[in-house]
Amino acid sequence: MERLSPVSPTARLDADVLAAHVLGLNRAGLIAALNRPLDDGVQQQIEALVQRRERGEPVAYVTGRREFWSLPLQVTPAVLIPRPETELLVERALARIPAGTETSVADLGTGSGAIALAIARERPRARIVATDTSPEALELARTNAATLGIGNIEFRRGEWLTPLAGETADAPHQMSERMSEASRAPASARGPIADVQDARMPRRPGMAESGLDPIGETFDVIVSNPPYIRAGDPHLLQGDVRFEPRAALVSGSDGLDAIRAIIRDARTHLKPGGWLLLEHGHDQAAAIEQLLGRAGYTDIRGHADLAGHRRAIEATIA
Repeated sequence: MERLSPVSPTARLDADVLAAHVLGLNRAGLIAALNRPLDDGVQQQIEALVQRRERGEPVAYVTGRREFWSLPLQVTPAVLIPRPETELLVERALARIPAGTETSVADLGTGSGAIALAIARERPRARIVATDTSPEALELARTNAATLGIGNIEFRRGEWLTPLAGETADAPHQMSERMSEASRAPASARGPIADVQDARMPRRPGMAESGLDPIGETFDVIVSNPPYIRAGDPHLLQGDVRFEPRAALVSGSDGLDAIRAIIRDARTHLKPGGWLLLEHGHDQAAAIEQLLGRAGYTDIRGHADLAGHRRAIEATIA
């Protein structure tokens, strides 16, 4: 569509996606319906969406949908739009999670839940904890999990690894919910009230009386697509990123503040031989390799996307 050409390099595709969304059709169905007359109401709905796209609003926000790893996800301006290149991070995580095993995984800064949901779908026996500071993002991620029928994920609110240490902003609310659910269960199905903590957070020696572990849980894999754009980067004023949450994009003057924090703190929450996997900017691989090496990580490996840019890195601890 010519009207969208000034704002999008994929104007024809955008127009098709918007029309298919209003009509409730997939791309094949839309092609089959090309010669079908549209009533005034449908035309007005399509026109309203086209106008939003003309103003530069991302198609994913206009339709409220984005596919990732073949999963249809709901997205809103509260979360980063999942992108195809992030599927590389999922591929690498899956390579570190043997199929059919009971593995523990943490997804930091989950946003819409895209990475956690993709891993959970492919590894149904894995136990996944997904964290985010945004209550709106967590609510959306929970909605996506419920819609897709994926139940092996626990969502916790807090910054990066903080919720893994039991310091989650949602902890009192979650504990209250679990105790309420336990109180409604038959007496024969209930254990001591001290056991009314998340079954996925087993009590270990030294756990505080509050039920929260001051040391924190450990995981086989920790994965994250954190913000990594430099403050003041001119790309922030271009394209779809103008509409995305700045906190999910920008991380300090060199773009590495969040990555530094994750590298520093992940050691505490990785099991021996566990893996940390990060997405990063196309020109940040060397700097992140140095950060990982200085922090004591080993077997540091970078991975390129389909365009040949190094966009993901993984490392382990002894």
